[in-house]
Amino acid sequence: MNQRLSLELPANLTYLALAAQMAGQAASCVIPRQVNRVTGQAYSHAFELALSEAFTNAVQHQDDGAPPDLRVKIEFEFQGCGLGVTIKDQNNSFNLAAVPAPDFSSHGDGGYGLFLIQQVMDHVSYERQQGWNVVSLSKKLSFCGQ
Repeated sequence: MNQRLSLELPANLTYLALAAQMAGQAASCVIPRQVNRVTGQAYSHAFELALSEAFTNAVQHQDDGAPPDLRVKIEFEFQGCGLGVTIKDQNNSFNLAAVPAPDFSSHGDGGYGLFLIQQVMDHVSYERQQGWNVVSLSKKLSFCGQ
């Protein structure tokens, strides 16, 4: 049976570290005890990175004139052999497939978030639901045997 944990934070980068820590802790909850520490840490760190980038995108891409009480909703789903995370915000919709790959030759300060998320997660999807952007991420435990 899948279990869920929900978290709702103000859309403010002040809460970035908390969101990342929650992701790492949630990921560590699904790692079996017999898994070696390095493999377990890599799994947890992948979620910390992915959620950090997704949360940052939700905050930094707020619409001009957005109300100060905007929230970012995060839901962790503890699956049988991995973890899923959904990040929701009320910014303008976007086309995930149209987000360009970063230009590594320019060494710019931004534009790497989605690329990094896609590198560390097994599944990344986006949909618009009732005025909310819904970004879904998941990663199976490679050491789970499934």
